[in-house]
Amino acid sequence: MKYLFTVWLRDLSLPADDPEFEWPACLVIEGASESSAQAWGDHLSQRYARTSDQTVVRSTTEVLETYAWTRRASSCSGRGGIDR
Repeated sequence: MKYLFTVWLRDLSLPADDPEFEWPACLVIEGASESSAQAWGDHLSQRYARTSDQTVVRSTTEVLETYAWTRRASSCSGRGGIDR
């Protein structure tokens, strides 16, 4: 099954009043369960945060449905995702 993993990150190199200070990134993760998709997304986002002066604020995982992706796309357009 496919899941939409959304993580909110803070860029610690920017001042708190900068519009880019906190930003979302979304990943589509294929996994056996929601908890396994959440664990993999958390692993990837923590690894990214450690290497880029970022911190993870929170993350969520939900079953990916066509309408949900369309609805969420605007909230996940922060900096173009984790691989920027």
